[in-house]
Amino acid sequence: MLLLYTEDFQQRAIATKDWLHSELPISPAVIRSEALSSDFSADPMNPTIAVAEAKGALNFAKHYQDTPDWPDLNGPSGTPAMKAASGILQAIAS
Repeated sequence: MLLLYTEDFQQRAIATKDWLHSELPISPAVIRSEALSSDFSADPMNPTIAVAEAKGALNFAKHYQDTPDWPDLNGPSGTPAMKAASGILQAIAS
C-alpha cells in the first residue's frame, strides 16, 4: 500500500498509516508513505504536475507488485487534480 502526501500533510500521512495498521490486518511493513514533489506541494491544483506525480507513483508501485496483482488507485482525500490524475491512470493501468 502506498500513501502519497504533500509536504504539509506529513503528520496526517503518519496518522493514516497508524490507523490502517490498527484497524486492518495489515503489517506496517507493507504500508509505504511517500511525499510528493515540492512542486506539487506548492501547486496541488496543477493537473500537469498531478498526472506526473500519479504516474511516478504508479511506476514506483509496480516494483512491489506481484504479477497477478493490479493497481487500485484511490484518491478520495486528494485535490481535484490528483483525483482526476488517479482516475486517468487507473483506466490506463487496468
